[in-house]
Amino acid sequence: MHEGTEAEIDAVLGLVEAIYDTVLEPKLWPQVLERISAHIGQGCAGISLIDTRSNAIRVAAHWGAPPDFMQAMMQAVPINPANTAHWFTPVDEPFTVERLVGREAYLQSRFYRTVNAPHGCRDGLISILSRSGDRYGNIALPRWTDHGPITETDRLRLKRLSPHIRRAVTLTDLLDSRALRDSLLSQTFDLLRTPVLLVTDDGAIAHANRAADAVLDAGRLLRRNGGHLAAVDPAAAHALRTALNQTSSGQGLLGASRLSVALDPDGPATAWLLPLDTRLGRDTGGRAEPLIAVFLSDPAGDTPLPAELFVRRYGVTPAEGRVLNLLIEGTPPAEAADILGLSINTVRSHMQQLFAKTDCAGLPELMSFAGRHLAPVI
Repeated sequence: MHEGTEAEIDAVLGLVEAIYDTVLEPKLWPQVLERISAHIGQGCAGISLIDTRSNAIRVAAHWGAPPDFMQAMMQAVPINPANTAHWFTPVDEPFTVERLVGREAYLQSRFYRTVNAPHGCRDGLISILSRSGDRYGNIALPRWTDHGPITETDRLRLKRLSPHIRRAVTLTDLLDSRALRDSLLSQTFDLLRTPVLLVTDDGAIAHANRAADAVLDAGRLLRRNGGHLAAVDPAAAHALRTALNQTSSGQGLLGASRLSVALDPDGPATAWLLPLDTRLGRDTGGRAEPLIAVFLSDPAGDTPLPAELFVRRYGVTPAEGRVLNLLIEGTPPAEAADILGLSINTVRSHMQQLFAKTDCAGLPELMSFAGRHLAPVI
């Protein structure tokens, strides 16, 4: 089938209909994944939930993968080059592992050498469906070596289907999206030391945890203004209103738009705005009013930052993020180089960049810094 042809359009419409059929009949997912694989030209497909803290993976639905390949994939989560992709890649934006890390590094990576190559897998086409704190859900379509390379046409075909897959997965709770929503809401529990507020898109405060109440009561950076959230600094107040207007919900558990606002012109205090699923909102006149999580952080202090916010705050590149992720887990630089398919000099270069960006003098200080700051808030 060629792009834009009547046959291609009919195939997509038929697939979309089949995807939504799973809402009523979740047991249809293997059949639907088979059709998606055939449409895109992949060898197998799976929908999974990955926990990056425990390096555990739960396959919610799959088709076509030999058991030994699935087992190898599940055991290889710690060395998978795509393990930090959700830090940088938007929801519903498919990518290949080879393109993510570069062809040479991918072919030299321990993941390719010990998992993909021995099982005849050339590459994988992946789309992130949901994410929350230290967990994310995706659809992955491995491509067997004899099926040829993954093309841009293949990627665009999955891009068209991904929003429908994500909605169906959410409606059927295939990836424990209820648990993910609870994970997001748990950020507002009073025992957390991280200040978190839930606000509507016009800034009305729906909930503030104890730490956030303390910030509002102090009135140095943020304050209450008739039940609405407002910044004290005029420039920050304008930026906060603009960010609230720009932040949208409705793209899964976390939308593609995550904005930051500098609260203090003379310091690092920052407000991060994360759109939440519309269904988390308050019921106003028969409809759910969208909520936005406002996460307050002061990178000079001890407030932990979720990985995605950490890499944005410090300008960490995807390549540096992969190195940092392994270093945090106690992987020696030489072993990190072998896992990622890089030379030790390249790993050291990434480490030097991380030292400079985080203002750390060396590896021990970086590990201490990351241990305090790069942590899920759930």
